[in-house]
Amino acid sequence: MTALSDLFYRSRFESKEVEKEKQVVLEEIRMVQDDPEDLVQELHMKHTLGSHPLGRPILGQAPRIQALGRHDLISYVGSHYDPERTVVAVAGNFTWKRLEQLMARYFSAPHKGVAVQQSRRPPEVRGGVLVRRKALEQVHLCLGLQGLSAGHKDRYAAHALNGVLGGSVSSRLFQEVREKRGLVYSIYSFLSTYSDGGMTTVYAGTRPKEVERVVEVVCRELKKLRSKGIDAKDLARVKNQMKGSLMLSLESSHSRMSKLAKDELTQGSHVSLEQMIGEIDRVTTDQVYRVAQTLLDQRCLAITALGPIPAKSLQSFAS
Repeated sequence: MTALSDLFYRSRFESKEVEKEKQVVLEEIRMVQDDPEDLVQELHMKHTLGSHPLGRPILGQAPRIQALGRHDLISYVGSHYDPERTVVAVAGNFTWKRLEQLMARYFSAPHKGVAVQQSRRPPEVRGGVLVRRKALEQVHLCLGLQGLSAGHKDRYAAHALNGVLGGSVSSRLFQEVREKRGLVYSIYSFLSTYSDGGMTTVYAGTRPKEVERVVEVVCRELKKLRSKGIDAKDLARVKNQMKGSLMLSLESSHSRMSKLAKDELTQGSHVSLEQMIGEIDRVTTDQVYRVAQTLLDQRCLAITALGPIPAKSLQSFAS
């Protein structure tokens, strides 16, 4: 048992503390159920990734949370919390010598638990339509397509493509669906990147009678980007946005710490701000076009809808 896990056992795993924390998690699950924008994205992950672990709710399922006991948590920590598999990221005002002392104190002892062999398989995006009826004012939509892994060589081109598609108020989806047609209040796209795969997602919320029209316009913009790519003006604009957002995102020590940990976990090395800006500058319109050919293929389009619409709605968009 390491000093770290021993600290966990003594300070956090008293039965009354476990029961208290379970109630907190159950309330968080209920909160997601009451937030349709969060809920539709949770449903969408399950719909598109199926039985893959990434398709499971991060918070877990209420019956499983309720059944957890102190012994379950202790067993999990003993099996998984291994110093050999732990990343410690630090940023800000600290002393290296003091940090080394703390690491030696809490992470140097040999792990005595049973090593758990990780069986990994890349996530695969499945197409199709899922409709979940719920009494809401709006219908909340997610449209999912293929994505790239966090360390993929074309990841910067994919982020540029996403920026043009729906990453800002100047994006094509925002302009075409909201500004020109007034069909939504909120619409955006984002990339989910993991160590061995990823997904491209478009979210929108609209009136029940406008659902098919919104999906139609989104699909039209996806098709246009896939067939024509982006021009030099669009690329220059989105590159500036990417570099500006990147620099702003690293202004706090917390953000820098998180980036260090994510780099190590997903890529096995630190990627500096200068390297990232250099990679962004090297993105070309041809590269974005090639990435669009791969990611915006609507033959694997997955659509998830939550709200007051018929269960058979949107089937015409299924592959």
